[in-house]
Amino acid sequence: MRLSTFQVKVIKNTLGQVFGQSAQIYLFGSRVDDQKKGGDIDLFVDTNQQESLPVIQLARQTGVLL
Repeated sequence: MRLSTFQVKVIKNTLGQVFGQSAQIYLFGSRVDDQKKGGDIDLFVDTNQQESLPVIQLARQTGVLL
């Protein structure tokens, strides 16, 4: 995972402030691969709501829980 400890802390703190402490955030895309360079930070926020969308399942299967 190509995020600094500081970046993870800021992302998680902001997530908690905006969505509450029960929400989870997943990092996906090129930043998950330590061998790649550059790229934006792709995040998926799971607010534990009742929606069951295919994108939620995909993020849970392929993303990295922060």
